Formats: sequence, structure tokens, C-alpha cells
Amino acid sequence: MGLPFLRKNWTGAIWQAIILLVAACTALPVQPPPPLDATPTPVSLWAPSPTSARALPVTATTTATATPVPTTAPVPTSTATPEDPYELLLREYPQIEEYIRLVKARDTMPDPEAIAELELLIFEYPETPVAHEAHLSLARYFASIGDSRAYDHYGTALALDSPPTLKLEWARYLQVAGQREEAYTAFR
Repeated sequence: MGLPFLRKNWTGAIWQAIILLVAACTALPVQPPPPLDATPTPVSLWAPSPTSARALPVTATTTATATPVPTTAPVPTSTATPEDPYELLLREYPQIEEYIRLVKARDTMPDPEAIAELELLIFEYPETPVAHEAHLSLARYFASIGDSRAYDHYGTALALDSPPTLKLEWARYLQVAGQREEAYTAFR
């Protein structure tokens, strides 16, 4: 169904928030610190002086023992799960389902199923930011392999939203394709 308030002239803030959510959920688990040995380790502390506002150095000694932790295999953390992070996001935020599908399809490009998924998103959510991003992904892919379908996808993406950076990308594509007059017109 899409989000009706994200029609033309959207700012991209929602899209950036989704990318940040996906990046946060796909972060690698944190490795444990290296094991401590039984030798004393000097620790420098800065304690405030009771007579002045200056801080004076204070040295303390700590002794800790720990069993060695194997560093060859990552240690699972409480946030690490074997589940797909996209599915976790989808369960938590079902209203961004089309964005999850878009990101998953972009991640698996140039798989034919990914291309079909992007085309399906364009069909299901026309004139939305999802369709714009899907058209843009397909245009860039087709341009990279020299396919003429890039022309149509760039044109449709520009019709949905036309930031200056996309206009420059379009002009560069036209110039490489040998359409200098149209590239000049797009550049202006």
C-alpha cells in the first residue's frame, strides 16, 4: 500500500532512518577483550585535589586473573541471533515491509530474482519513494551492463523525484551513451 505522506518531493529522512536501522541490526557481534594475565598493571587515575581545582595524578595497582578465551571463534552476545536481521526488523516494524524488500533485493543484485523483486515493488507501489529507489537501482544496474533499459528507469526515477545529483548522474549516463545534446539539456 505504501506510505501516502511520502509521495513526491520527499526528503529522504525516512529512507536514511531505515538504512540506519538495518545497519544497526546487522552489526557484527563485539569481540571479547583480550584475556588478563596475573601480573600487576599500573592504572593512572586523576583525582581532584581537595585544596585546588587542579587534578593530581594518582597511581593504583590492579591484579586480575582470567581464563584464556579462544579468539578463533566469535563469542555470541545477548543481541546476536541466527535469525535474518531483516526479519527481525519486519517483525518489529511491519509498516516498513516494502523498504525491507527493497533493501534485500538491492543486496542480492544482480540476481534475476532481485531484479524481479524490484520490478514487483515498482508495480505494487508506483509513485512512491520505494518505486523511485527501485527504478534507480535498476537504472544503475542496467547502465553498468550497457542495457538500454537504463534509459527508461532513469527517466521514471527522475519523474518521481529529481534531485540535482540524480540529474547529473542522468546527464553522465546520456553522455556515455553518446547522446550529447540530450546530456547537455539534462545537465542544464
